[in-house]
Amino acid sequence: MSELLLRKLEKWIAGKRPEATPELQRLIDEADGIMARGKEKGFTVEDDKRLDEICTQVENDRHILQPRLTQMDPGDGIPGGGWAFEVGAVRALTPAQRMVDHVKRSGLDGIEPGELSLGRMLRGSVLGDWKGAEAEKRAIGESTGALGGFLIPDSLSATIIDLARNKSRCITAGAQTLPMATAEVHLARVTGDASAFWRQEHGAITESDPAFERIILKAMALGILVRGSVELLEDSPAMAEMIETLIAEKLALSLDAAGLMGTGVGAPRGLFYTENVGEYSMGTNGAAPTSYDSFSQAMQTCMEANEEPNAIIMAPRTFGTLDRLKEATTGAPLGAPTSYAEIKKFTTNQVPTDQTQGTSSVASCAFVGDFRQLLFGMRTSLLLEATRTGGTNTFAKMEVLIRGYLRADVAVLRPAAFTIINGITE
Repeated sequence: MSELLLRKLEKWIAGKRPEATPELQRLIDEADGIMARGKEKGFTVEDDKRLDEICTQVENDRHILQPRLTQMDPGDGIPGGGWAFEVGAVRALTPAQRMVDHVKRSGLDGIEPGELSLGRMLRGSVLGDWKGAEAEKRAIGESTGALGGFLIPDSLSATIIDLARNKSRCITAGAQTLPMATAEVHLARVTGDASAFWRQEHGAITESDPAFERIILKAMALGILVRGSVELLEDSPAMAEMIETLIAEKLALSLDAAGLMGTGVGAPRGLFYTENVGEYSMGTNGAAPTSYDSFSQAMQTCMEANEEPNAIIMAPRTFGTLDRLKEATTGAPLGAPTSYAEIKKFTTNQVPTDQTQGTSSVASCAFVGDFRQLLFGMRTSLLLEATRTGGTNTFAKMEVLIRGYLRADVAVLRPAAFTIINGITE
């Protein structure tokens, strides 16, 4: 078992908290037992494997704390009363957890979420042919709109959102998902830590002021509009299923674009435009990486802020450049340091390669950090509408126009958990 894993498990066990979820507490207790036996009798291969599994599960089982401001009575210890933060847990979903398990399945008795198909529901709604889609017809009931649209049941809506989450690089890297019960959710983050001081007997404790900042998640509409022919829907049932996959893929790309590059103007604000995120520059006019030093520096910046980076997201071009680095003298592949070799790496074309840095107009960037500190707030309702008459020449061309949208927002819980490498050129 690696020393890093050993130290991490010991840290978690020592930091057991009473507010931990029962499942999280069970995992920590199990690890505690294995550690105790292993130190006494030695660790077996099975012990190492199980501890590694627990390590992964514990890393992915976190809470988002939402402080509530509540008034205190004079008897609560503060002269004259006052205000204090009462901390309540708002559960966010990790990448391994499903939105569909979170939603209520009201009105769908006897129908499991996995039995419903958006494709069959779409085909039945547009063509009026519900053969083989009886469950879908019962699920939507009378929820049809003026354009022939329908409101997807929460469980199926959550299934499509889960498909999009699975395809999102940010969420795969660790970003959490907060189901939003309302259009606006208020969270809080600490922007300045309190300090602790040693004191002598009878000495006063030095006062320090932690700084809090409000985070407001506002559900913004993310839409997709696609067109297909009525003949294809009639003759190829697979087309409806392809549209389901297409919607999930496009939503995933848009979520990544918002989480990484969202400007905050007409869209969520992503990491690139968030204040107090760390930065590392490749130079006045940018430069192509010739070593892994820039990524080591970015990780160091996160660590100096007491954060632990867990992933890198970059453009495919940057990944390829790093993958082809060679030793100057032998031409052999350049060996990466442990820090880069072991961290998770993801690529997406939502990271641009046409940014301007100095005289360069082909610059890119890379995001290094703890992506568990990136949060997507999502409303669970996905609205899908289809029309054979709206839009330009839809009726004349015997086409169907399909519109879908969900509402979401992005929040960076701890900006210091991320460092952006700017000015990466070819």
